[in-house]
Amino acid sequence: MAFKELATRRFSVRKYTDEPVNKEETVAIVSIGHIAPDCPQTDKKRKELNEIFEEV
Repeated sequence: MAFKELATRRFSVRKYTDEPVNKEETVAIVSIGHIAPDCPQTDKKRKELNEIFEEV
């Protein structure tokens, strides 16, 4: 998928359902979000993936 297509297809979810999300989807979402850039002005250290899943 080209970046232009990705940028035009993105959206923000404003309504949520009670439908559960399976573990495979959760792992995929967190893994992809983990590679996204952080705000450079934060002093927080990004958690490792294993730390995130230990909390769940």
